[in-house]
Amino acid sequence: PRFLPSDTLLDCLYIDTINSIPVGKENALAHLYGFTVPSRSQSPLRVFTAGTCSNQLSTLVKAGAGIFFGPGSKFNIAARVPGPSLSSERAYTFAVWQAIRDFPGNRPLIVYTSPYFINALTIHSERNSKIKWSGANGDIFKNIVICIQRRESWLHFA
Repeated sequence: PRFLPSDTLLDCLYIDTINSIPVGKENALAHLYGFTVPSRSQSPLRVFTAGTCSNQLSTLVKAGAGIFFGPGSKFNIAARVPGPSLSSERAYTFAVWQAIRDFPGNRPLIVYTSPYFINALTIHSERNSKIKWSGANGDIFKNIVICIQRRESWLHFA
């Protein structure tokens, strides 16, 4: 989880307040991914992600990921997906990781992605975190969780 500054008494009181929130079903995601501070000065940026896989049942399997922030954006990416078990799900997961990995964490971000990805990080997050993300695409999900925890501003998946 992100470390908060504790230089002043107010900082310490804020940290105590955050840590006093009980871990229940409604707070499980916040405890897993951390809390964010709403940004009043910047509107969210939108990013569209896509993943695809061809020849999945053959030795010629290939997967690719696409990330689109907008025309001419330096954050736009088209990449080949690495890994031993290539699938469309892995490609979508890799695309999201690439989208949030190098993007500034102090800017609100809306990521458009697949239902598979959203469910893995929300509905199935408790189970996945208990097994240390050892399931399908867990290597990428671990990196995504670290990226989310390090963010200062909010992140929304749609």
